[in-house]
Amino acid sequence: FENFEFLFSTAEAPRMIRNTVLYNVVFIVLNAVVQIAVAVLLTELTSKAYRKITQSLMFLPYFISWVIASNIFLTFLSGSGVVNDLLMKLGIIQTNMSWFSDSRLAMTGAIIANVWRGIPFFTISYMSALSSISDDLYESAKIDGASAPVTMFRITIPMIKDTIILTTLLRAIWTFNAVDLIISLTDGGPNRGTTTLALYIMRTFSNDFNYGYASALAAISTLLMMIVAFFYIRFGKL
Repeated sequence: FENFEFLFSTAEAPRMIRNTVLYNVVFIVLNAVVQIAVAVLLTELTSKAYRKITQSLMFLPYFISWVIASNIFLTFLSGSGVVNDLLMKLGIIQTNMSWFSDSRLAMTGAIIANVWRGIPFFTISYMSALSSISDDLYESAKIDGASAPVTMFRITIPMIKDTIILTTLLRAIWTFNAVDLIISLTDGGPNRGTTTLALYIMRTFSNDFNYGYASALAAISTLLMMIVAFFYIRFGKL
């Protein structure tokens, strides 16, 4: 129990938990919104050939390893990269931002990269769920004069709710335990600003050889995910 006492007495572990919660919550919400939007747009395509080509191209991020993808984003988000150049031309910023020298910007960059690579997988699941919705519902809504936002939140979202719950829960579990993106992109920096609990556990175990403390962290991590999964399914009524 000494490891658990140390866990709750140090400031490092709570900070890693906070980083993990922030990273997961923002990513899961943003990822779900983007995936649903892409799925809706693709289902609106009338040309089957164009739809198949778009779906095939959509899987491109999954064919690229995280090492290569991280180098692409490091280049785009560098001081003289495309993103800074675009933001300056639009007048949003006046000077180049150092994305990976600031912990908040580094976390933002990591979330953007993860959203980009996460688009293909569950977008297909959302497209499948959308295809099961009867066109009669949309026709009735159109006759009643329902706007696009009303149709989206009163018909589309409720009809694919179970798919949303399942896919976001799986994504939360995978992201909670993933370390490949963070290592490749920021290596947990700067100043441990992007170090998640999973990465902290890995380094405590493999670098510090502190097996007892790493086991205590792993136990807390497992408990947190079990609690999240329980309430997620309970209140989502899956």
